[in-house]
Amino acid sequence: MAKLQKTLRGNWIKPAMVKTGDRAVIASEVEGRESRFRDNEGNLQTQFVGMVRIADGKEYLWRFNRTTLDGLIDAFGNETSVWIGKEVQIIKDKVMVGGRKKDALFLAADGYVLIEDSEGYMHMTEQVEQTV
Repeated sequence: MAKLQKTLRGNWIKPAMVKTGDRAVIASEVEGRESRFRDNEGNLQTQFVGMVRIADGKEYLWRFNRTTLDGLIDAFGNETSVWIGKEVQIIKDKVMVGGRKKDALFLAADGYVLIEDSEGYMHMTEQVEQTV
């Protein structure tokens, strides 16, 4: 018999609820689930979802985009159960979606920053201190 897991439920975080610099706590493991979006071959894409607790004390569903996932894997490892209880910074940035700029939300471990490379791709990277 297949092992079943309860699906995360709750209200989704909205960009208007937070600002860059706000703190959040990762409150659950991150799970992969089918999204409504399709890739170039027509297959349903996977979205990564977990719960975060923000300053209002409430927990919200959060879509962990690839940039956020890569940074958190770098900082905390690839086992998301270890991420539970970790405090992170929220970053809100404008990105192009369907030809319009929209607010996107990212989570960054302490000491990590969001950068844009020369081709316009966003990356989460460990901040390097400048020596004088």
